[in-house]
Amino acid sequence: MKRGGGLYAICVAFLLIKEMQDFAELKSSFKKEGFIIKSNLMYLYYIEEDIYDKNSGLSEKRREKRIKVVQNIKDNLRQYLVHLLEYDLIGKDNGTDSEVYIWECVKEVAKIKPLDGNDQIALGRIMSKLEEMFLIRSTRSGWIETGLSPYLLVFISLLSLVIIFPFYTFSSINPMINYVSLGTLVFFLSFLLVTLMDVGNPFSGYWLIPTEMFEDILENEFKESGLEVIGEKNDV
Repeated sequence: MKRGGGLYAICVAFLLIKEMQDFAELKSSFKKEGFIIKSNLMYLYYIEEDIYDKNSGLSEKRREKRIKVVQNIKDNLRQYLVHLLEYDLIGKDNGTDSEVYIWECVKEVAKIKPLDGNDQIALGRIMSKLEEMFLIRSTRSGWIETGLSPYLLVFISLLSLVIIFPFYTFSSINPMINYVSLGTLVFFLSFLLVTLMDVGNPFSGYWLIPTEMFEDILENEFKESGLEVIGEKNDV
């Protein structure tokens, strides 16, 4: 009985630590994405500066094309956030991979021709940040796919029954001691199992991935910039 209790405690402790670490890393990955998107919007300001600068050397045609490209990048980042909120962060799948919007940003960034040192730095940072988003997504998919092992969960459940069962046959001078001990043990084991299952599914239940950062970006960072969406898609 003592050996079984010790084995149970070790297994539960291992699972709780692993699931809490995975949840923390998953939560951190979404938070990092939020900062990356805000950084990309900040670096886009350097690209937009040339649109309004009369001394930038941009012809009217190239100015219109740059307006179009910058707006397309912002639109794709916004669509990416919307997809995260409506599908990824609640564990749903609408058949469209949100990674598509990142690829569209990459294609649009490739059309921008830097006019000065600021543009070169900004474009380099934007491309680096987009690459980080791909890396974060690939790593995060591994955490989500791994999840809580159903075999370990079944094992823990069976071990819980093995630990509880002797209380039904154990005799005591005061039967109330058995009832109180059994009730406490059942509550404790049930709480551990429910916590494990809840932490193992970060898109539902009490342990949820926070969405406030993404909602704040959508509300405050994607306001109308006054850029008209016109022109063709060539190097700008």
